[in-house]
Amino acid sequence: MTRRRLSCPGNCGMHPRVLFGKRHKPRERFYLFPGQGGRMYRRKQKRFMRWALAVALCFGSVLAAVLWWLSRPRLLLF
Repeated sequence: MTRRRLSCPGNCGMHPRVLFGKRHKPRERFYLFPGQGGRMYRRKQKRFMRWALAVALCFGSVLAAVLWWLSRPRLLLF
């Protein structure tokens, strides 16, 4: 008597990842307007970050100068 291998054509309707817990789910599709994603979005975020850093540095230096000017000793002439 000869042994026959049980085989099924193709993959028998099972994805290989199904056995390990991950199922093949179709991805939800969504559409973006220009500037909401991709290279232009990263460029936009980088520009925003540069401007925020520049404003923070300017504001911080003005605040430091005002605090320094207020704390320095002055001669009082009454």
